[in-house]
Amino acid sequence: MLLLPKEFLSLMLLFAPLFGQRIWQTVLVLVVGAILAPGKRTVM
Repeated sequence: MLLLPKEFLSLMLLFAPLFGQRIWQTVLVLVVGAILAPGKRTVM
């Protein structure tokens, strides 16, 4: 489970209804990874 700052999590929770419960955890991981990864990113 990710431990995110309250401010960030409250913003992300606005998008939670758009995803199923199983997918939501993956969405959080991908968004945090996109923020933390420097440079260009490619999804394969």
